[in-house]
Amino acid sequence: MRSDYRGDRRKGEIELVEPRQVLDNGYYCVYDDKVAFPDGTEGSYVRIKGHKNKGVLIVPVTADGEYCLVSIFRHAAAEWLLEFPRGFVEHGEEFEAAARRELREELAAEAGNVRYLGWFYTDTAHMENEMHVFQADVAGSGGAQGATTAGQRLESIRRVACAGEEALQEMVAKSEIKDPYTISAFGKWLAFRAKNGLTGTDGVKTVEKMPAKLNSNVLPLLVAAIDRAAFRSGRSLPEILDAVVAAHPETGYADEAWNGLDEEAREAIIGKARKTLDVFQ
Repeated sequence: MRSDYRGDRRKGEIELVEPRQVLDNGYYCVYDDKVAFPDGTEGSYVRIKGHKNKGVLIVPVTADGEYCLVSIFRHAAAEWLLEFPRGFVEHGEEFEAAARRELREELAAEAGNVRYLGWFYTDTAHMENEMHVFQADVAGSGGAQGATTAGQRLESIRRVACAGEEALQEMVAKSEIKDPYTISAFGKWLAFRAKNGLTGTDGVKTVEKMPAKLNSNVLPLLVAAIDRAAFRSGRSLPEILDAVVAAHPETGYADEAWNGLDEEAREAIIGKARKTLDVFQ
């Protein structure tokens, strides 16, 4: 429940009179609470609380603009469903770290740049659990197709599927994707892009127009710098990319494999871009 707030029937709310726990299976606690309704009558209301009541969901997108989903068997629905990767946040774990871990466990993929998109309640009628949503850049579907992690074996993950944005929208419209978490996260990502003036392949298209020496090795650097700039300035992704390239026409970063650099080296490179762009101030 939200802090210790119990609701107030005098304000038209459902008021908790007495919490009554009926089950604790080590993962969830189920309550059959005694409550008072706005008209003064009393009754019961089922409430579910997770021992780990925060989760992360990741929208994985490849450089080609494809979305990666997992096919997972859900016991309650008794069918295989296509979903974005998600999971619980361990106690003491940062949200982003949890998101990166879930990608490794379910897709056998390492996330490049990660964006936080916000959060939502998983089921406002019965649960207080929070789902925190991230979009992550991933290398592609090749490595993910062969994933056989322990997490997959325990969670009945059968395969990884990749779909373009139009195909994904059609799958949602035709109820081929039925998972509400996935649909909500997809909507959050579309809203984030619309707010920031981005399209699904803005980054890819703009990078293709850069000088030859700015090859794909520099993309993670640019995305990291661009995201910080776009978030703080409200400028579109192509505008920020153009500004970065204009600020560093002599750059030789293409010979440095970004993923092979340690954190200190990465921060040094990003710091150079930050100093030359007023949008970072």
